[in-house]
Amino acid sequence: LKELVSSHLMQTSSFHNHSWVHQGSGWLGELQTHRWNSSSNTIVYLYPWSRGNFSNNELMDLEKFFHVYFSDHQEFYIFQLMFK
Repeated sequence: LKELVSSHLMQTSSFHNHSWVHQGSGWLGELQTHRWNSSSNTIVYLYPWSRGNFSNNELMDLEKFFHVYFSDHQEFYIFQLMFK
């Protein structure tokens, strides 16, 4: 019998006044395999095999997707905080 291993992404955003902290991570079972570098807007691969079978172009597209997602997420909450 083979054991099923889950793969998931986790996003944590903390807001204090008008500043914010954002963290993203990727997990394979209980092992963290990726993290998001908010300063450079890039995925950090914690293991050489973390890139899987994706091409460099596919990984760059994925980084662009997360960059846009996190930017929109940040703008939404900043907009909400401005009206409080």
